[in-house]
Amino acid sequence: LFKDINPIRDKSKENFSKKRSPISYLPNINYNPSIGFQIGVKAVGGVYFGDKKNTSMSVFATALNYTTQGIIVGYLFHDTYTRENNWNLKGSLHIAKMVGLDYGLGMGLPIENPTDEEIILTNPERTRYVNNYTVYGFSERIYRQLSDNLFLGAGVYFDLKRNIRTVGGSENNPLEAYSLKYGYNPEMNNNNGLMVNLQYMTRDNPNSAYKGIYTDVVLRANQTWLGSSQEGFQLLTDFRKYWQLSQRRPNHVLAFWYYGSYNVGGDLGYLDLPGTGKDPYARSGRGYTNGYFKGKPYAYGELEYR
Repeated sequence: LFKDINPIRDKSKENFSKKRSPISYLPNINYNPSIGFQIGVKAVGGVYFGDKKNTSMSVFATALNYTTQGIIVGYLFHDTYTRENNWNLKGSLHIAKMVGLDYGLGMGLPIENPTDEEIILTNPERTRYVNNYTVYGFSERIYRQLSDNLFLGAGVYFDLKRNIRTVGGSENNPLEAYSLKYGYNPEMNNNNGLMVNLQYMTRDNPNSAYKGIYTDVVLRANQTWLGSSQEGFQLLTDFRKYWQLSQRRPNHVLAFWYYGSYNVGGDLGYLDLPGTGKDPYARSGRGYTNGYFKGKPYAYGELEYR
């Protein structure tokens, strides 16, 4: 219903039209306990910069959203493949006013003979805290094709959080306790650094895959010389597998997804810790509020029928 309604589309450009996907303008209406009711608009388009037989579709997207919890998010995103997939560039720019629910570290399981600090950090009673902050983010990666479907890349990222505060201002909250323990400023934090990526991809379409595999392994290295608050190393893994269940109706698909984030050195700021809903697509841990479970290591998997 919302596809291909671009009012300035020039239908005479047949050659270009064959290489691009119609721009989709989508209203974004949603409800989630983490964010409240959400309303916004999103535009997504795709184009081939080479022959479809040996070049993946490049995808571009932008969105602006507002929620009843006071969250405002705007972003630009691209996933670009050059001719014959020789190079792949991925990047994003986002600005957001955030309201994040906080339930402490881990899964809320009781600890034997805990200290007062451990009780505050793990929050076994799952008391809900609310953290307000503003975030400015930019990232860009570039991949070089090593062989069919295999890419090696590197990139840079900047994530600046400002005006961090816990509603109510109590010092006995997980954010304050964590920041004091690991030497972070509880009111602001920079998460800037370099990353190295290894990507393997055989899926047939990045927007709506019917078959194939997508794997992305990323080592992020926070660097103080780039303005990061502290140095730290995080290994991210993203694996997706798609099975097409019917040749007659190819949109019957079984999809598996595994996402992991593992600390391999140093520390992260409290609001940068991985957790439910804190993956790049805010999808992990569906059914739980964002950040309900979090910690230095985090892993999530799901199997979905589409």
